[in-house]
Amino acid sequence: MDTLSLSGRIKALEKKFQSADMMEKLAHSKDLNEFAGLLERSFYRIPQNIRLLPEVDDIFGKHRELLSAEMRKVLPDCLYLYFALKHDFYNLGLLVGGNTGRDSHSSLSHVDFHVLRASFGTGNYSNIPPYLRPALSLAAASREKSSSETTNRLKNLYHEVATGLVRPVASPMIGYFIRMDADFSNISVFIQKQMSGVRLEKHHLSDAGNIKKERFLSGDYLWKSVSSEYGNLAVPVDAGNYESGRYRVMMEYMSRARAVPNGIEPVFFFFAAREAELEQVRRLAVGKLYNIEPEILMSWGTYSYQYDYGL
Repeated sequence: MDTLSLSGRIKALEKKFQSADMMEKLAHSKDLNEFAGLLERSFYRIPQNIRLLPEVDDIFGKHRELLSAEMRKVLPDCLYLYFALKHDFYNLGLLVGGNTGRDSHSSLSHVDFHVLRASFGTGNYSNIPPYLRPALSLAAASREKSSSETTNRLKNLYHEVATGLVRPVASPMIGYFIRMDADFSNISVFIQKQMSGVRLEKHHLSDAGNIKKERFLSGDYLWKSVSSEYGNLAVPVDAGNYESGRYRVMMEYMSRARAVPNGIEPVFFFFAAREAELEQVRRLAVGKLYNIEPEILMSWGTYSYQYDYGL
């Protein structure tokens, strides 16, 4: 792969990201029609006169499919598989929960859902790539156990598999990003257990983060560690500010790849930012459909890859 020429093409496309100013305009647009007009020159096209949530879901579902196809065409196999992995694990989660996935499975997985379901039922993993077999084996062996317990174990295994998939590119910057994702997953588990009054144990947590999982067993130690590792994240993190805080920290980190002159990092983070921005623009579109106040939309996290975070 010619990363030098590809990085140059990626740099030229970065202007299609939403700027911080544009994200604010989207949040303050008077209705979904004006919202759609503001996106006319972006990665996203939304027709006028949208009235129903399924229409919004269908539009952004098609954008996800286009983005996934572009990733598959451009990225090294290991990085494409990383981006598809969450969809593979989502489909595994459906099977663990007893859902046939007829209407709700993800089509963006690397392994076709029907192939996955057949292997789950028969125990024949010959059509399953090696990196996914431990997760499928765990899911199949846990049929009689609590689905929430199995889902938690799958989530931790996801981060281990993700770490292994990106290892061939030997990029410390990408590796750190994968570990950031594991840290935020652990923070989410900490918040959930705290809200439910359930004691947090080490086996609930992933080993794949930048912060040792033992630090999550005490709130005082945890927030000191989080502040040390992610100084731009307001602590303590709770259910009300988790999503916006996570989005900001992750997007700020992704934006640093713009300062890398060449290599795989600008390419990887271009797609990671595209994926994150797509989901955020979709959330804003849904909020606009339901006439949610702009101030609330802004609080969801409207930080932009385009914004120069002091670089």
